[in-house]
Amino acid sequence: MLGFLVVVTRAYLLHMDINCGCFATPEPIGPKKIVEDAALSALALLMTYFAFVEARKPHPWSAPQPAQSSALPR
Repeated sequence: MLGFLVVVTRAYLLHMDINCGCFATPEPIGPKKIVEDAALSALALLMTYFAFVEARKPHPWSAPQPAQSSALPR
């Protein structure tokens, strides 16, 4: 997503006449398209961040781990 955002922004800044058919409707690249792609990139980054945060938490259905005693078995 970030790579696509960079390419679309570069094409806009270089005044390339390119139609983006991302959502099945060809639309010229402009500020609206760049904002749209930036918003989708931000959502993808947020989803990735929250997925990593959630993956670090213990699963709510998992059984609790027994407490380990500090005494070593002999």
